[in-house]
Amino acid sequence: DRDVTGVQTCALPISVSIALLGISCLVWADIHADGRYMGTGRDRFIGDMLCLAGAFLYGVTAVAAEFACKTFDVAEYLGMVGLAGSFVSGIQTIALEYSAVLDSANWNSTVILLVALYAAARFALQTLSALALRSSSATALCLSLGTADFYVLAAGVHLFQYEIHPLLHVLAFFFVMTGEIGRASCRERV
Repeated sequence: DRDVTGVQTCALPISVSIALLGISCLVWADIHADGRYMGTGRDRFIGDMLCLAGAFLYGVTAVAAEFACKTFDVAEYLGMVGLAGSFVSGIQTIALEYSAVLDSANWNSTVILLVALYAAARFALQTLSALALRSSSATALCLSLGTADFYVLAAGVHLFQYEIHPLLHVLAFFFVMTGEIGRASCRERV
């Protein structure tokens, strides 16, 4: 059963649901960790809900970015995002962290290099995301970025000796990758 755009009408929601099941396994693993390496916070549920709200808002902005990338030129989109982001970041820095940035920061060559590397990484992320949105969709971008959690987790296990729940994390990886592969195969081959 296919609609006019060639996307299988049934497989896409199922694939996204499978990937979200994997993300749910990660949240369950966080609950199961019970403070072993997550700290002793009492309101982890509120933290998880704030995380989900942030993910929802990121999805909304990804859909808006997809619309802008497909409507305008990528360079024009990046210029608009850069200009708006500069104003918002400047206001946030002045309002929230003025004293931390100017008074207590130790501005040596290492700190300046790290800030420059961060800026280069954000530039690369925004540019590549715009190109990915132009050629694919916001759903593809968000699900693909969901797989990054597993690479961060693998780095945490090797660099910081995190203890993970082996079953839940393996299940989460399997579900997210299965959902992403299913989503990628939903497009009709031309």
